[in-house]
Amino acid sequence: MAAAFAAGIGGIGGSDDQDSIGSAAAPQRSPEEIAIEKLYEQMASLPPQLQMFMRGCPPELEEKRHRINCRELVMRNLLALAAGIRRTVCWNLAPEIAGYQNPLSIMDLLFGKLALLDYEGTELRRRYPAAETFALLADQLTGVEGVSRIEVPRRPELFLFEVLRAGREPLLVVWAQRDSFTGEDEPSVAFDWIWPAAQASAVNALGQAEPVELHDERVTAQVSHTPLFITADLFVRGSAATTTGYGAKCGLAQPRQHFYCPLFG
Repeated sequence: MAAAFAAGIGGIGGSDDQDSIGSAAAPQRSPEEIAIEKLYEQMASLPPQLQMFMRGCPPELEEKRHRINCRELVMRNLLALAAGIRRTVCWNLAPEIAGYQNPLSIMDLLFGKLALLDYEGTELRRRYPAAETFALLADQLTGVEGVSRIEVPRRPELFLFEVLRAGREPLLVVWAQRDSFTGEDEPSVAFDWIWPAAQASAVNALGQAEPVELHDERVTAQVSHTPLFITADLFVRGSAATTTGYGAKCGLAQPRQHFYCPLFG
């Protein structure tokens, strides 16, 4: 990214730039806007890890970035809670102004695509995949009293968390730690763990139901780079595969100043 910016900024101040911004008819643009405009001109040749944050990137990269965002939303919250953080807040709810974008802003490049919601007309009604994942996470963490990371013997690539919830069934969250961009292309791996309940169901961070098996007081599942929620609760609210019900429960479709996971009171 730094190299791409350096290449773009190198032309600022030359005759071409003066021609493009020096006339009275053309609006004055900042060096930042000129640099990012040059970056967009090179978009097709830029690394896909950068392209996916740019407006108008290829659809497959846009979809991939949504999946990465959903995974990391769960991962980072679980890591924070296990480290002793008591409450987290999603600060990027939605654009501040309906219908406004400035793709030539560095803030838009860095954070513009991380919003949970967007406008349809003048109302916050469009829910991005991260909003569904946030709602699912908030639902699963309701009543949480503690989050602990558990070491899986001889499996350092597995990140396993036990979540204790007041008045609710046990919950495990597990994923295989891999490269955030390419890790989803690697095959799932087998996972089994002690399980105290008589039933279990699972849904991943993308809202997709996943099969689990119970045998001899252990639960078995296939684990990938996408965090997996395993619980004795049945995922019946809105169905596990479509988390609309979770979003309605958490009120994500209603504008508020902040959204937070209801953690530790």
